[in-house]
Amino acid sequence: MGNKTLADLESEHAAWNARDMVVGLENLQRVAKQEKQYVFRLSDKSNFIYLPAIGMKKDHYFVLCAGGSYGSVCTMVEALPVASRLNELGYDCFCLNYHVARAGSFIKGLMPKPLDDLAEMFRYIEKNKDRFGLQMENCFLTGFSAGGHLAACYGLDSVGARHYELKQPKGLLLVYPLISTSTIEEDKIRKLLLTGLFGLKKDRAKDYEITECMDEAYPQTFYVYCKDDDTISEKNPLMMEESLKKNDIRHQIVCYPKGGHGFGLGSKAPGSGYIDLAVDFLTKGAENE
Repeated sequence: MGNKTLADLESEHAAWNARDMVVGLENLQRVAKQEKQYVFRLSDKSNFIYLPAIGMKKDHYFVLCAGGSYGSVCTMVEALPVASRLNELGYDCFCLNYHVARAGSFIKGLMPKPLDDLAEMFRYIEKNKDRFGLQMENCFLTGFSAGGHLAACYGLDSVGARHYELKQPKGLLLVYPLISTSTIEEDKIRKLLLTGLFGLKKDRAKDYEITECMDEAYPQTFYVYCKDDDTISEKNPLMMEESLKKNDIRHQIVCYPKGGHGFGLGSKAPGSGYIDLAVDFLTKGAENE
């Protein structure tokens, strides 16, 4: 983005908050000063950032997958600011920078590389549980927009944790996620996304349709979005709620009147307290398992 400042980015994207980005970057600086290693490479195209809790550490932790239409990963805008709040609440966080579509993706397809990255990261956490002091399965998986689609896919039997013979997360936090490509109203955009994700074999898309592939083993889910979101259709939360009810999955769906799409931590949006609500919901559900 050249020489643009964070304020420039905020002026171009109504839902983005420069101050939230600063908070996230300052938290990253805190970690950089105290940890010998905080970026862990999974491959030449993927890595994750480890952000340990501030003060007393909780038993559960959060993995965050930022959005970016599967063409980029907006970690600075979404994942880092939210992780800073979760760190304050005592939760370790891992921000995943996953594979995104490139020119070759429009032939071979991007999927399932981002899910491979998620599975590889969880295996790394398990292999290094003494280093992190965490049990792999004690995770709340969080995703924003396209990252929300990725997180939601990880709960499916067809392509998610069980497909990789790994344990399900203790819960999902989905923030303005894409749930179904069928809800994308513009044919050109829908075709572009489907081709980038699945290449010439678009019939594979059915395995990544959240509501159609959901079963009774799906993780508990906290879902948040804004009524004025002009990127993700309101059909998405409606479809998700119907499917969660059908499969008797514990869930909470929160809708705020304003905030748009891409608000991340949301300090300047009406829903600025959703992180605390989500933590309360998810931890209570995990305790009652």
